[in-house]
Amino acid sequence: ASGRVTNMLGTAEPVTIRLEFDLGVVDDGQAIGVELVNSDGLVMMRSFHKDPEPGQIPRLVMGYNVLDCLIPGALLNEGRYFVRLVGRFGTTLVAHTDEVISFETHMNHAVSPFSHEPRRGAVLFPILEWRTADEGSKG
Repeated sequence: ASGRVTNMLGTAEPVTIRLEFDLGVVDDGQAIGVELVNSDGLVMMRSFHKDPEPGQIPRLVMGYNVLDCLIPGALLNEGRYFVRLVGRFGTTLVAHTDEVISFETHMNHAVSPFSHEPRRGAVLFPILEWRTADEGSKG
């Protein structure tokens, strides 16, 4: 939330998960990541620092590293989420923690009067574009 450390966020706000760690060895096979887990224990996503295109991958260095994982705003529904740390070497998970941090979201990105039904039975709550079929075919 605007650079602040907090555990309560509006759903419209992006979530930044900052990882600070030391590496004694740097290898191209290493991947540092996070899992986002909902309050029911369902893994919502797993993302590694090597997921972006090759020119966009953050470079790890020997010693102290800081990585930010950015979850876009207006994606999650209200609720409590937990973050786990994961490490991968090649295709093998080599590290997997219990939940290390948690945060809670409250709904503030849905503007339609129909979108305030309690939780709507889903974890994700993106506001998707809708249009009639003939609008999509106009050039």
